[in-house]
Amino acid sequence: MLVFWPRPSEDQVALNVDGSSYGNHGPAGYGGLIRNRQGLWISGFSGHINHADSLEAELLAIMHGLMLVWDYGYPNVSCISDCKNALRLIDLEPIFQPPKYIAIINAIQELISRDWNVSFVHTYREANQCADFMAKLGTKSMNNCFEIFTDIFLEPPTDLTSLLESDAEGTGYSRTNWTKARFCLGSCF
Repeated sequence: MLVFWPRPSEDQVALNVDGSSYGNHGPAGYGGLIRNRQGLWISGFSGHINHADSLEAELLAIMHGLMLVWDYGYPNVSCISDCKNALRLIDLEPIFQPPKYIAIINAIQELISRDWNVSFVHTYREANQCADFMAKLGTKSMNNCFEIFTDIFLEPPTDLTSLLESDAEGTGYSRTNWTKARFCLGSCF
């Protein structure tokens, strides 16, 4: 099976996000990028968290990504994630949200309630490689001065260029490791 980067509609920007964690509760990162329909880079971000699980990192990626898109003033965004559990938690009523994540989810819901259009799209991890790159960049950015920090990228990192070009060209990615992907907290498939 081939999967592709899910292009946004003509009037949207795409916000691809991802979280990464080494261990169940260890050094973690989050990241993402904003692109237009043609797949051209608008901006990107990555951040480091001293201790988190992959679901918390994914939720932080969604939150920071939406804040960045809002700050840029785009009125219509397609937020693309490979974590079904994160997307499900955002839709739950507060009484059903895990207490550990409620502050992040509330911040995301506040962002969604603003005067703009936000849609959420699930994709497979193979079609979200650019966001994965940015999340892993955040994980590797060990900075012990802060519990959480975020870097903004006006230009794409050089090592990301070939993946960006592949997405823009409509390259299909083989979904051969799908069983391995299902073990990411049961959420990344």
